[in-house]
Amino acid sequence: MNITKPTAINKNDIYQYLGFGSSEPDSSTLSLVETCSKEILSAAQPREFHSYFQMGFLTSGSLYIGSEKFQLPGKDIAAHLAGCHGCVMFAVTLGAQVDRIIRISQVNDMAKAVILDCCASVLIEEICEQISEDIQKEYMAQNLYTTMRFSPGYGDLPLSVQDVFINLLDTNRKIGLTQSKDHLLLPRKSVTAVIGISTAYTKGKLAGCETCALKDTCRLRESGVRCGKEK
Repeated sequence: MNITKPTAINKNDIYQYLGFGSSEPDSSTLSLVETCSKEILSAAQPREFHSYFQMGFLTSGSLYIGSEKFQLPGKDIAAHLAGCHGCVMFAVTLGAQVDRIIRISQVNDMAKAVILDCCASVLIEEICEQISEDIQKEYMAQNLYTTMRFSPGYGDLPLSVQDVFINLLDTNRKIGLTQSKDHLLLPRKSVTAVIGISTAYTKGKLAGCETCALKDTCRLRESGVRCGKEK
């Protein structure tokens, strides 16, 4: 799949990540957002890889992908993919250069580093939406339906299942994506996700914020915004 890098990053989404909500940022913040947005777009080299897998459920109710060796534990992912016969797993990264410029700014200018980080978060989200829409179109052409995407850390799906995504998609070799010992993706501005495929209409069932593994550090939640988007 060819990724089309946006020519601009949605400023309103950046303001939401920064915690402004519906308030208008001051002129200096507006100027810095504009600068940081351009720097992130210039540095980003988005790469993705996705693949279709058969899936099934064990007698215990646990979900597995491809074979019982690769399980996605938790009630939330099982509910999200209920009724699906298969799934598409994907991984996407903005590349190491984005991490590098954020890291440099954390030493020299923390305010700028925060905005760079938010710009990168919005950009990776926009690219995830692009990938999700392309996958949906691909399967709609086959008279099949897709769920919304679901990532490690959503609901009770632990971050440790990054192992499953990285192994099944061979992300290190395909797009240079690995993980830390704490299962954080490297480069940091990267995402893995699964989308269910079904013969009947479905959009899945996203888990709420209260059970999310990232709830304590989520900037969106702090500003009253949810990452799950109804289509």
